[in-house]
Amino acid sequence: MIDRRGFFAGALTLATTAIARPSQAETIAGLAAADGSPMRNVVLTDREGISRAQGLTRFGPADADVVVVEAFDYNCGYCRNAGRELDELARADDGLALVLFHLPILGPGSVEAAQLHAAVVRRHGIDGARALHAALLQARGKVDGAKAQALASSLGLEVGEEEIAAARQEVAGQRALAGRLGLLYTPTFVIGDVAFIGWPGRPTLERFAAMQRRCGRISCG
Repeated sequence: MIDRRGFFAGALTLATTAIARPSQAETIAGLAAADGSPMRNVVLTDREGISRAQGLTRFGPADADVVVVEAFDYNCGYCRNAGRELDELARADDGLALVLFHLPILGPGSVEAAQLHAAVVRRHGIDGARALHAALLQARGKVDGAKAQALASSLGLEVGEEEIAAARQEVAGQRALAGRLGLLYTPTFVIGDVAFIGWPGRPTLERFAAMQRRCGRISCG
C-alpha cells in the first residue's frame, strides 16, 4: 500500500513550486486554428530539451515522423475535452506519436494524479498508462491522488512505494523543464520546435502534422 501521508506531502511541495518564464522571442505569425482564431505560439530555443526529459509516456511508433507533445493537467477542462480526439488521432495515424508531458499546475490534486500516472507507467507500461490516462480524463469532478488511486485500483494497476518515489522525481523534473522552456499553460502542444497554446481541434492538428512532414515546421509560410 502507498503511504498516503508521504504521497500527499510530496505532491503539495511540488504544487507550490514557482515556475519562472524564460525569455522567448521568435513566434510564427498568422498561426491559426480552423475557425481562424489566432494561436499563441513560440519557437523553442532548445527543441531537444523535451526529448531528454525523464518519465515521458509515448503512444505510437518509435520511428514516428511527427511527434505531438502535450503538456497537460488532469484537472484542465480543455485537456479533458481534447483527450478523446487526441487518442483517436494517435491511433489513426501510424506515423504520428503522442507524448504526454505532465504539467500539473492546477493545485496539489493535479500533482498527485500526475505522480500516480507516472508510477503506473513505471510498473505497468504503455497499456496500463493508456488505460489510466483515459480514465483520469473521463473522471467526473476534481481529480486528486485518492481518485487517481481508486481508478488505478479498479483497473488492476497497483503501484508501490518504489514507483511512487521515482514518479515524484519525474514529475518534478518535467515541471522544472516546462519552466525553463516557458511552457506555463495547459494544454500546450509542441510539434517540432514550435509550442502553441490551446486545443485547436483534430482537423487543425492534422493540418499541422501534414505541414510538419512537408516543410519541417507546422507552418510552411
